[in-house]
Amino acid sequence: MSGPCFAEKMNMCHLRPVLFSMMVQKLRIPFVILILLAPGLLEPGESTEPREVNFGHESRYGRFFPYNELASWASARNLVVLRDCPLREIQDDEAEIIPTEGMEFTLSAPEGEQVFLYLDLVTFRPAAAYNPLMDGIHCIPGEDRVTMESGQVQDVKQVRWLTVNVNEHELHTVYVGGETYLRSPLVVPVPREFVKRGVVNVRLQVSPGEGFFAIWDSFVSRSSGQH
Repeated sequence: MSGPCFAEKMNMCHLRPVLFSMMVQKLRIPFVILILLAPGLLEPGESTEPREVNFGHESRYGRFFPYNELASWASARNLVVLRDCPLREIQDDEAEIIPTEGMEFTLSAPEGEQVFLYLDLVTFRPAAAYNPLMDGIHCIPGEDRVTMESGQVQDVKQVRWLTVNVNEHELHTVYVGGETYLRSPLVVPVPREFVKRGVVNVRLQVSPGEGFFAIWDSFVSRSSGQH
């Protein structure tokens, strides 16, 4: 207020700056909390870890491959490589080979509910069976494998596997080989009790041998994407 100090009869005008400072100190902590909880910023239980990882863009293990190099590798083996799925608008046709020693990364996830880990893996099809008209539907979540007709596949008897661990819990293993080929994306349910402090620590372990498994990107969602 302007004008004479209302408290001058009590000889307290000199305390006005002190009282104002005390009010600011009391408001400071609630104000900071309010800012952190504002829409678009951190929510309760939310981690500062990334919500998705684009492995071509963020190479972590030094085995980065663009689509054209993967296509050349596949062509030499009478295979066709399917393109990076347009999920979460992070499609860039750049991938990273999962090394035999395994791959680890961390994603943020909402606490207190089941979530779904999406792994957009590099997938191949026999050249004799490839149909470009099917490209538009191969990214729809569903089964983790597809079986081809025996006359359309090369004679490969070796079975390979990929295991998905989340926060030290083994959640899924997929086996491919012979007439069976991997589908993508691989969607792995993560029970709510396995989401610790708003994060999922993911470890991918693969069978030994030539680099057969590779990944375009990964993210966590509340939806399985299956209808």
